[in-house]
Amino acid sequence: MAALLAGGSDERQQNMLAVIANILLVNRTLHQCYFTPYYSNQGLAHVINHISQLETPTTDDLVASYRFMFLILYDGIATVDTALLTAAADCVDRGLEHIISHSLDPPAVIEVLKAMYSLYHKYPEVTSNNSLLLAAGYFVRLTWGDEPHPMVMRQLRNVITVIMTTHPEARRRDIRYLCRSSPELGDALITHLSTHVSSFLTPGPTADYTDISGLFVLVTFIVKSMREEKDYVLVQIFQRDLLPCDNGVPPVYLQILQFLGQSMVNSDISFNDEVTRLQLKQIVLDFYYELCYHPDPAKHFSQFLTAIGYINARSYLEANNIDTPPGFDIAQYLRPKYQTVAAHEEEPAESESVFSHNASLKSILTHAHSQSSVETTSTEPVEMSQEEKEREAEKLMVVFGRLEKTGVFSNPIREWQHSGRFEEIK
Repeated sequence: MAALLAGGSDERQQNMLAVIANILLVNRTLHQCYFTPYYSNQGLAHVINHISQLETPTTDDLVASYRFMFLILYDGIATVDTALLTAAADCVDRGLEHIISHSLDPPAVIEVLKAMYSLYHKYPEVTSNNSLLLAAGYFVRLTWGDEPHPMVMRQLRNVITVIMTTHPEARRRDIRYLCRSSPELGDALITHLSTHVSSFLTPGPTADYTDISGLFVLVTFIVKSMREEKDYVLVQIFQRDLLPCDNGVPPVYLQILQFLGQSMVNSDISFNDEVTRLQLKQIVLDFYYELCYHPDPAKHFSQFLTAIGYINARSYLEANNIDTPPGFDIAQYLRPKYQTVAAHEEEPAESESVFSHNASLKSILTHAHSQSSVETTSTEPVEMSQEEKEREAEKLMVVFGRLEKTGVFSNPIREWQHSGRFEEIK
């Protein structure tokens, strides 16, 4: 580190940055216990100064410099220095501007975006006039380009999401500008949703729900934060392309309904994937609940069930303690109003299956109106149906999510997933 701070040629500096970055990457103990407390502030100031002196940075220059910056910001600096963090924000903005204007290779883009993400994730109070608009503009530009790099698009979406959500009041001006004046961003988000929604319908060892989950989290935040602003073009675009109406039913909406109607327990996929799909279902339902918002609770409830159907939404409503409005006739909203044959699960062919299906609907209606008014005196455990097991699992996921948001505890399901503690039972 002393050799790096001593200076030298650009090539020597680049090599030293790469070497130190690799050491920090593989030796977390050294990084956390030695580098961060003693050298993080100096290192961040040095790399910012080094980048500012590069006249025409190459891909290798940016990879080495911004990877070093990312590793510093990932653990944070020892002493919070507002001026230093503001300089870091300006530095990542300049890096992204340089990439946009020179069309550099994906490795450089990814390292700049990782540094930008870590900065705003670790220090949400940092303000910048350019980061959000730059990232959103680049996201739109790459969407309509030739086969955008998947990892670049994922990093861009993550950057947009973290800048919007970590300190929304500080960035409300930019968020309002994008939501009101950038239909291109809405069209780009819809395009990516349409591209990734097929992952809903292909559960298996190769299924990746990261992109589709992240996209729904982002669009849900946009809709929720701007839902009472009826003139925001992004909300209008989401309603046009993701909600049905008498004039047409969007294909992507039918695919989403097909996913919501699928059983969340599938013997062909791992337990980790089952948990992820349960989480994803809650994210999708949360988005539609916000998209169907109306100031009148009864109208809000009816619009939500018109789009989703009570059968699909039942567990979500119970888990989030959303009560049925007085006098509301659930029987008229069992299935989505605009659901077509293409969105239905396969119809039962045998008379026994039809009877079972009708019995299930009767059970749902009975539950909705009576809320299990009949008590049992038996002390024997009651065998739960597959539908009841799935519903209870979904409710549990919502409870875990709420507790995690409040900081009461960390979601054990997510921790076990990340640590690989789930094992498949053969």
